[in-house]
Formats: sequence, C-alpha cells, structure tokens
Amino acid sequence: MSAENIPYHLRTNKAVERQIFFELLAKLKLETPIRDYQYVSLGGPMLEDHNIMHSQLGLEDLVSIEKNSSTYSRQLFNLPFNCITCLNQTISEYIDSFESEKNNIIWLDYTAPSWGDQLNEIYSIATKLKPFDILKVTFNASPRVLKSPKNDESEIFKNKCYVKYRPNNININNLKTEKNFPLVLLQAIKNTIDDALAGDDLEFIPLSSFRYKDATHQMMTVTGLFLSDSDDLDSITEESGIKNWEHLNSRWDSINNIDIPDLTIKERLQINNKAPTKEINLDDLGFSLDSRHEAFEEKVLNYLKYYRYIPFFNRSLI
Repeated sequence: MSAENIPYHLRTNKAVERQIFFELLAKLKLETPIRDYQYVSLGGPMLEDHNIMHSQLGLEDLVSIEKNSSTYSRQLFNLPFNCITCLNQTISEYIDSFESEKNNIIWLDYTAPSWGDQLNEIYSIATKLKPFDILKVTFNASPRVLKSPKNDESEIFKNKCYVKYRPNNININNLKTEKNFPLVLLQAIKNTIDDALAGDDLEFIPLSSFRYKDATHQMMTVTGLFLSDSDDLDSITEESGIKNWEHLNSRWDSINNIDIPDLTIKERLQINNKAPTKEINLDDLGFSLDSRHEAFEEKVLNYLKYYRYIPFFNRSLI
C-alpha cells in the first residue's frame, strides 16, 4: 500500500513533521500576516491540512490541487469550509496558470520518485513567486527505488533526475543510504531554485528540513522563504522568535531525522514523565525498545525531541 492510500492521521512521522510546519507558520512574523496568505497544496480526500490552516491559523484563501477524479469528488463531498477551492488539475496545469497578487504558502507534496518532472515544476513555480512567499517541497527519498539488477544506482538516478539539476560529482554511496540520499535530493532542489532565480534579486532560504519514514517509503521535505537581497533573515528569525527554535535549519548540507518509535500509551506516559530533557537514564524507564543500548537510546531521544507533536490515537464508537 502506498503512503497516499493510508489515512493521514495514521502516518505518525508525517503527522509530526506537519505539526512542526504549522508551528513554524504560526511563529513567522512577516510583512503580511500569515492569515492573509493564500495556501495551496494537495489536500487529499479529507482536506485535513486546509482544515487546520483555516481553523488554527485563520487563513481564508485555500486551494487544493487534485488530479484524481475520485479523490476530487470526495473533496467536494467532504469540504469542511466554503473558503477552500478544490481544483481537478495536475500540479503542472496549476503552475502553468498560476497568478497571485497575494503572498503564498505552496506545498508540493510529491510521492512518486519522478524527480526530473517534479524539479521542472519547482523551477516553474519558483520563477513566479515573490518576496516572503513560502515554498515547501516533499520528495520520495527512498534509496531502494534506485535498485535494479540491470543498472547501478547512479545510472537510474541520472535517468530520473535531469542533468541540469543534479549535484556535481555524486558519490554513488550517497545514493545507497537512507541518511545521505535525502541530502542529494536537497541539493538538487537548491540547484533548481537557484537556477530559477538566476539574475533576480530573490533568494530562497530554507527554514526547516526533515527526513522520515512514511509507510514503506522514506520521504524528505524542505520548507523555505523567498527573500529579496534587502531582507534580513536574522531580523526575521529574531522578531519571529525562531532564532533559537530547535527545528530551525537554514543549511543545505544537513537534514533532521524524524523516527518515532511505536509505543504503548503507558510507555509514552512513562517517557513523558521525564520530559522535557535531552538526557535520560534508560534504566529508569522499566522497559526496553531494543536489545542494543545505543539503538534504544536513539529511539528514546528521537521521541523526546518530537514528543510535543505526536498525536494520540484512540478507538471510539460513534
């Protein structure tokens, strides 16, 4: 089953990353208040992101792009608010006709590893955005999609990612590991947007980037802000209160990992009782998540880093 067919609320790592995205938007203090932005993304049948954008952040101009006619019909049926516009289009069709006088938050949430076509779409939208627009891109970053009995990983990647966007001198070993492959894609995104903005006075500054498992695939995502040469990122992060935010990452050569372990409610409450902390005595927990001490510690510390964003799932009878 592909990740896109799994109910959004059951995809814990993605749910955590999405909550961090909403927290970032809530914190940002820009020339235009976030509530006055237009939000564009692939809403899926439940339009959950759009629901949260309106309910929690107050946005009233929301657009969902959906190419699948069945999913589109479900969107119209499940439409939670009248301020959401659902379009039965591909991303490429939407970008071709894109015009907006408002500032925009655009999330291109890709699932298929068709990076060449997707980077072309990123290039196209980047040429149409303006200062203080926000762009988020999510890619399939599973190294296993490059495996083939006939070709090595570098040949397959070259076929999937066009030469003008590919990082130079790719180490084939970086295409084989879950830790390093997202960094290759992150650099490809940077190359694409840099090319789109060449000769302009705009720059795309990343604010956060993550990798995480979503069902059977690893995904990577980056969220950034378009700024003109005269804009000062330090003053924006200072005024927004995110200069020391633990998830702020404006580098192109590092990416944070979200890997939430499967825990019972009792286990979660036991760890939560020690939070917030960056150090923990594993012997005090009363249970083990792995026979290897280092792996056990890594799982617990990753949970502690993101525990505020992890949803609780309960069975209910309606």
